[in-house]
Amino acid sequence: MTKQEFEQRTGLKVTDDDFKEIHSIYMSCGDELNKDDFCKMYTTKEGRGDLLYLLDCQLWVAVHGYELACTKIKNLKEAAGKKSARLAEFLIRKSHEFSDGELYDEAVALVGQREVVAITLRLDLPLYDSDLEYVKTHLK
Repeated sequence: MTKQEFEQRTGLKVTDDDFKEIHSIYMSCGDELNKDDFCKMYTTKEGRGDLLYLLDCQLWVAVHGYELACTKIKNLKEAAGKKSARLAEFLIRKSHEFSDGELYDEAVALVGQREVVAITLRLDLPLYDSDLEYVKTHLK
């Protein structure tokens, strides 16, 4: 909406600076209001209150929508972490069963050396030399 359109619809004369603020509010309403409805609301105190309420509701939805998305991402990461830990445990068991260093290396690549050492100890399996070096390095 242009300044001229706003002034014609409302009968108000506004400065360029005032119109920038008005236009910002109008644009923030998104598809909720057309030009005519916005201008009708803007011309009354009650209507301006309704506009502020509408914007407040949109802000609430935007913020809480963001929070919900963050929660979902966090849950997905946790689920992926649990799957990775189970896969690492499988790889560690098989690396010991078949004396296969490649399986061990895949477990380390998947969850990291610290987690591999913790899983190996939890499973009561012997530590590889690289595990022992990791423990010695990190206990100093």
